[in-house]
Amino acid sequence: VNEPLDPNYLKLEENEIYVRSLVSVPFKDDMLLEKAFIQMFDSAEKRILLSTPYFNITDNILKAIERAADRGVHIELITRLDLKGD
Repeated sequence: VNEPLDPNYLKLEENEIYVRSLVSVPFKDDMLLEKAFIQMFDSAEKRILLSTPYFNITDNILKAIERAADRGVHIELITRLDLKGD
């Protein structure tokens, strides 16, 4: 999870979708989830649709989002807005 995915890793057709699921225990797994988000944003070529109930945008993730946006990647985030008690 340290490097961007090779664009040829998935031979998706034009309308196919790749879904990735990851379970993480923050600060117990060497920031695996942060690394996976960065890999996803750095590997995207066209579009990212991210749905997660909790999304802690670290500085490193924000930089990866900005790099993707600068490349013209369309990014949609679906997450909670009310994080009272978190």
